[in-house]
Amino acid sequence: MFRIIIRNAARRGSAKPSHVKFPGVIYSGVSNSGVKGRSLSTPAAASTRVSAPPVRKSTTTARENKKSKKNLVVLGSGWGAVSLVRSINPSQYNVTIISPRNFFLFTPLLPSATTGTVEYNSITESISGILAKESSKSLAEDSYSRYLEARATKIDYTNKSVAIEDITTHEEHSVPFDYLVIAAGATTSTLNVPGVKEHGLFLKEIDDSRKIRARVANWINSGKGTSLQAVVVGGGPTGVEVAAELQDLFEEDIKKRIPDAGPDTFKVSLIEAMPSILNSFDKRLRKFATLQLQKDHINLLTNTAVEKITDKTVYAKAKTVLPDKSESVEAIEIPYNMLIWATGITTHQFIREFMSTIPEQKDSKRGVLINDDMSVKGVADVWAIGDCTSSKYPATAQVATQQGTYLGTTLNQLATVTEAPDSTTTSTSIAPFEYHHKGSLAYVGGNRAVADLQLWSDGKMSSMGYFTYWMWRVAYLSMFVPAQNRFLVAADWLRVKLFGRNINTI
Repeated sequence: MFRIIIRNAARRGSAKPSHVKFPGVIYSGVSNSGVKGRSLSTPAAASTRVSAPPVRKSTTTARENKKSKKNLVVLGSGWGAVSLVRSINPSQYNVTIISPRNFFLFTPLLPSATTGTVEYNSITESISGILAKESSKSLAEDSYSRYLEARATKIDYTNKSVAIEDITTHEEHSVPFDYLVIAAGATTSTLNVPGVKEHGLFLKEIDDSRKIRARVANWINSGKGTSLQAVVVGGGPTGVEVAAELQDLFEEDIKKRIPDAGPDTFKVSLIEAMPSILNSFDKRLRKFATLQLQKDHINLLTNTAVEKITDKTVYAKAKTVLPDKSESVEAIEIPYNMLIWATGITTHQFIREFMSTIPEQKDSKRGVLINDDMSVKGVADVWAIGDCTSSKYPATAQVATQQGTYLGTTLNQLATVTEAPDSTTTSTSIAPFEYHHKGSLAYVGGNRAVADLQLWSDGKMSSMGYFTYWMWRVAYLSMFVPAQNRFLVAADWLRVKLFGRNINTI
């Protein structure tokens, strides 16, 4: 059944919107005063069904106002989508969020959750809670929004509808829209390396992280005396941080559980095809990160391209630059029993199919081509933000957040226009999006971090070490909107400091 959260800020005489008529729908009403009944929340509540409160007939005025407003459909529940929802004026649109994930995930701390440094419920926020909070900010009597826990399968921009599939029952339905925002993010790419899909673990969602935790826990509790050879492919922030977190787990917790554990008992290797890790960071920070990882006994392999993966071995080619600047290439084999693939992203299949129907999109090899106002090239009334787009900006949470805030403001402006202009008119009448880079952070293990900060337009500051580690923590805490998440994450860090990670439940 579709799980729907409805925000209907009408007077007491509110009713389920007449155009929401999916079979087997479960409703939960939300008004300006908050949520009536229980709301869907974190991953633990993903299978929860909530019963609807009694509903009453709405006033004629509220019903007419609802019909006169544009239906805004948002695909996704990540950084861009949530930023957009928090910026949009709920009294100006009928908002529908469609996503198979009914919570917002704070992805920068997902590597920490993989080893139990923080818990999953600490870094998630329910979409229902977000809708309820945004509803409480609106004084309008007819503000309305809903959440559909479903997967988008097709975008029909000609008929202005999105085909969706319920993730539980697999029933298919169509959702009409006046405006559409594609903020569905991206999926992991195997870069066409044979064996990755069959043997690799990924780190994009909570389910991916749980699989890694389970693999480590099974090894710890097996008692067979075998070593764990973990190989992480990808030297970007995610790959570096998960490698560092795994090594911290071994040094700070596993050694206490297994006193005779030696360097070969738990070995982490990090493979990067480029000459150095963290290539978007300052050169000094890259060097510091490299030395820190090596100090923590992580086997760092740069200039190494993975060629093939079998069930027990990673086959790669390592390039070495000789003193005379010539290059030598050596074929190497790296044994493993846990492989984490942390590199490469690609566009979702339904978005690629959508792009294939638009002449202006057919030459794009990365994602949706967009104009400076986030509108999709070649179609009207459709926008795209975040990792699913092809633009000059990096695929980061920071970019998606700023794009979502910008687009929310833009749509608020469009709502005040009597007759909404097409995308061409919009691009000339709306100020273009400008990205303001605030900096980059990465944890490199051993209570050390690196920070590449943008203090002003032309001014940068690089920071590294123990002080930067605390800066990294404070920065991430400040990025959480709910105070509850800030408290939970801080409590997790304190628990690990005092008592260590709970290895039995990792």
